Amino acid sequence: MKKGLLHRFLMVTSVLFSCSFTHAADVIPTADIFQNSWLTTHTVLDIENPNGVCYLLDYNNPDGFAHDEDGNYITISVREYCEQFANDWNADPANEKITTEEAADRSVAGLNFVRFNVTQDNFLMTYGYDTFSVTLVDGSYKYDFEKGVITVDDNVENTQKDFTLTFDEESKELVFFNFTEWYPLSLMSYDKTKDYYVFAPTYYYCNVEGGETSIKANNVEKLEVGRYSATGVKLTAQQKGINIIKMNDGSTRKVLVR
Repeated sequence: MKKGLLHRFLMVTSVLFSCSFTHAADVIPTADIFQNSWLTTHTVLDIENPNGVCYLLDYNNPDGFAHDEDGNYITISVREYCEQFANDWNADPANEKITTEEAADRSVAGLNFVRFNVTQDNFLMTYGYDTFSVTLVDGSYKYDFEKGVITVDDNVENTQKDFTLTFDEESKELVFFNFTEWYPLSLMSYDKTKDYYVFAPTYYYCNVEGGETSIKANNVEKLEVGRYSATGVKLTAQQKGINIIKMNDGSTRKVLVR
């Protein structure tokens, strides 16, 4: 069990599910681009990484986690979680079919947020709900531009945390990829009978929240201009199932509405 796991478990927030799965383009941003305030729009769990693990939660236990007969934590891999979620989702005839990869993509929506604030001297990552926030990563950092790797001397857990940094040309989003087996939010099973706390390498797709950056200045702000069903019928409002959202830059995004 990693340091601070229970503390973070007590303050986790939930996320809504979406099924847009895109890989970041191989574009490495310069340091002056990512030094700003970035708000995460959605996260993609790296299901190919064998180190991703989900801890089953049990609110009746003093430590908040489920244990087997030998006292060990009950866990499943992130891939197993996404496979099960996709299988349960697809078993409902009212739902459009999804893949395991699509089950790994989750939107941060409503009042929940994951935010990156990066200055010349400090890297800060927080998550929260409404006006409540928790510091996840905070410290000085080094940036290897050739590799696109940010190494943070994290004061929260007194260890180093690494992020790769890329820019997705299609979605016009900055992407922080945390590959230190760590994810700040809990995930529920499709039937909501099981809740997991997750350590997993994760992509964080971010839109700029405030100020001006090279990315925002050189690209049109993305706005929704149309919404369609999976069969191409234009919708006047969101509906259950797959919604295809068309943006003003010509890109599209698939979102699952439950």
